[in-house]
Amino acid sequence: GANAATHDTFRGVPGVYDETLTAARWVREAGFRLQVNTTVTRATVLELPEVLQTVLDLEASLWSVFFLVPTGRGSALQALDARETEDVLHWMHDVSDLVAVKATEAPHYRRIAIERARGIRPVLGDLYAELTAATAGVRDGRAGQERRPRPPIDVNSGRGFAFIDHLGDVYPSGFLPMRCGNVTEQS
Repeated sequence: GANAATHDTFRGVPGVYDETLTAARWVREAGFRLQVNTTVTRATVLELPEVLQTVLDLEASLWSVFFLVPTGRGSALQALDARETEDVLHWMHDVSDLVAVKATEAPHYRRIAIERARGIRPVLGDLYAELTAATAGVRDGRAGQERRPRPPIDVNSGRGFAFIDHLGDVYPSGFLPMRCGNVTEQS
C-alpha cells in the first residue's frame, strides 16, 4: 500500500518496508515485545489509520508516534501545523484503547490526555474527522481495552537515552546537535 511506497522512498531502499514487516513478525514469533515507531509529516499523516492497522496486525505492544522535528534529513519534510497536530493527538488518544500509544517529540500529548480524562473536548478540525472516519474499519470486530495513553512528562534527551550517529559521535538526542564525545575515542 501507500505505507510501503512512502517508507521505501524515505529510506531510499526498495523493498525495505516488506523486509521490516518480516523482521517485526520474527520479533513477535521469538516471544519479544514489539514497538513500532512512526514519523508523522504532512505527507504521511493520512496514512496513520493504515499504519494503525499494521501495528495491530503485528500485535505490537507500543506504537510510538514521532512528530517531525525539522532537523537533518527532516528539514526537507513538512511538519504539521498546530491545528493538525492537535487533531492527530486527539485521534491518537481515541485509538489508545486499541494499542498503547506514545507521542514522541510532542509533550503536549500529556495535556490532551489530562483534558480528555477530565471530560474536556475541544472543537476538532477536518483532519481529526478524516482520521476518525478512516479508522472506523480498523475498529470493526476489535474490542477496545482498558488502556491508558502514555503521555510523556518531558523529553528523555540525555536521560536514559543518547543518540549515536554512524560515525560514533554521541549526542543527547538526534534533535540536539551538541556533540558529547565519540565512542571510538573514549568509552
